[in-house]
Amino acid sequence: MKQPELFLEHILMAILSIEKYIKGYNKTKFLADPKTIDAVIRQFEIIGEAAGNVPDNLTSGSPIPWRRLVGLRNKLIHDYMGVDFDIVWETAKNGLTPLKKFVQLKLRKKGKYDY
Repeated sequence: MKQPELFLEHILMAILSIEKYIKGYNKTKFLADPKTIDAVIRQFEIIGEAAGNVPDNLTSGSPIPWRRLVGLRNKLIHDYMGVDFDIVWETAKNGLTPLKKFVQLKLRKKGKYDY
């Protein structure tokens, strides 16, 4: 089995990638750029897959909706025709900060955070 911290690192790297991809974008520019949409969606898939592998002892007591992250991944992969890009934008722009802070804190506690 892989180290649980590895999944947290994957989540953090995906968040940092999303932040990089949408830097300087507004909603209109994002929605007009299919390559960026695809790149952001791929990072959300990684976040959801990794979130499903983070053990309960690392997520308990957390305000993060871990099951919803996994559900988002499933929606993006299995219901790709029903993806609402407005929601993808809003989540990418405004919904990742709590997850990012939580993951950074957990990695710092494990002595693994240097981003």
